[in-house]
Amino acid sequence: MFDADNDGDLDIIVIQSGDQVISDPSGPRHTLLRNDLDTTTMRPSFVDVSEQADIAIRGYGMGVACGDYNGDGWTDLYVTAWGENALWRNQQNMTFQDVTSEQGVAEDAWSTSASFTDINNDGLVDLFATNYVEYTDKTICKRPDSAAEYCGPQNFVAVADRLWINDGEKLTAAAAEEQLRKDSRPGLGVISVDFDLDGVFELFVANDRQANQLWTRLGGSAQDIGWEQGVAVNAQGMMEASMGVAAADLNGDGREELFATHLGTESNTLYQSSNSAGFFDQTDALGLGAPSLPFTGFGTTMVDFTGNGHADVFIANGSIVAGTVRGYSGYDEPDQLFLNGGAGRLEDVKLDDIGQFGIGRGLAKGDLDNDGDVDIVVINNGATGYFLFNNAASEGHFVGLDLRMESGSPAVGARVDLEWSDGSQNRQWVRTDGSYLACNDPRLSWIVDAHRYVQKLTVTWPGGAQTEVEKPTTGHYIRLERPTSSGPDELSGIVP
Repeated sequence: MFDADNDGDLDIIVIQSGDQVISDPSGPRHTLLRNDLDTTTMRPSFVDVSEQADIAIRGYGMGVACGDYNGDGWTDLYVTAWGENALWRNQQNMTFQDVTSEQGVAEDAWSTSASFTDINNDGLVDLFATNYVEYTDKTICKRPDSAAEYCGPQNFVAVADRLWINDGEKLTAAAAEEQLRKDSRPGLGVISVDFDLDGVFELFVANDRQANQLWTRLGGSAQDIGWEQGVAVNAQGMMEASMGVAAADLNGDGREELFATHLGTESNTLYQSSNSAGFFDQTDALGLGAPSLPFTGFGTTMVDFTGNGHADVFIANGSIVAGTVRGYSGYDEPDQLFLNGGAGRLEDVKLDDIGQFGIGRGLAKGDLDNDGDVDIVVINNGATGYFLFNNAASEGHFVGLDLRMESGSPAVGARVDLEWSDGSQNRQWVRTDGSYLACNDPRLSWIVDAHRYVQKLTVTWPGGAQTEVEKPTTGHYIRLERPTSSGPDELSGIVP
């Protein structure tokens, strides 16, 4: 989900693939759906503008990252693939130009998830690409009954992830790449997180059957602190088939938890943060373990869907091995929603009861109808995807923020501290990465009701400047731009 035409609503790009690597420049295109939101009824409708956009498939498509790398206020796309990644610059007229060679970000490997995020807190988004393995379709693996099956990552050589630093004009390979090469693992998911609250994003990388990584100081001498922070393996010390990733503050302590999805027979894993001792695997304690064991999770997110102030968990499931799970044959599996009532455990909502199942892969979150609550798009492998529209923010009862840099770019890395009228607090960060192969809405929103209102919002911008908003208005997204001063500045930078 991203705003391709800067009209204030979210459009959707769906990454396509094929039988093998596609190198024909006149071949098929990725699918871009323009959102023509009716501002009277607030009902979205989508128009296929793929031919106009002309975002050509350069390889076996995997995922996409969204970010304004050149600082012109328009969101650009980095499409990952098995074959050839491509950077597409937004031409501001619903067309995109291939600038991969110009920017030096070609990657002819099996790339999976990617992230536009501000690694060095300079207000410019850098680019991180997660790579998987040196794959060859000549390698054949078989089950004990001699039937062919997917080969696990242990049958291949892992490929190093890539990082390009943005100097304002060009994306340049980072010095940290030397350390990335020394510690190559089969990566599938990535999310930026400020786990130590120092104002600089780290990157949590989910690896397939190898230890997860938590990269810090990527702007200089990179270090993987996954083991010492407790997110490399689960509580049993097992390396799992980590795929999708999400981050949110589940318990209201102002620090984000980390969540990773896994294969069936492995539970998904929730790493709960602590103030001084890193993260602890609290999957079973929160009720997220046993319900996930039968399923293979891919895309995921943690967000407050209900408006009770507590982040919930959504997972797109889909098997990689044909079988039967809960009555579903083949590769189809039900997606899952766990609601957080704030009592210390999350409740498994049976989405299969309403027919939400398939071969789930990509998942993106964002407010498609601009009503202040978070909607979901799930992409299924080889089948129709679906939308889940959220109606929790009734009659415009929400506070929304659209945070921007001076250039108009989304303020990736900004942190918002919210104070409710009842004295409770909430904290969120601006980012577009996370889930699996996806990019997400950079805007933030909070649902309000008759029992409480937002007393104050404090925005800490990349670089440290702050903006305070007392009793913000409801029913629309307030656009704020980063102020030029470094101290708190009430209502500084509001754009009507």
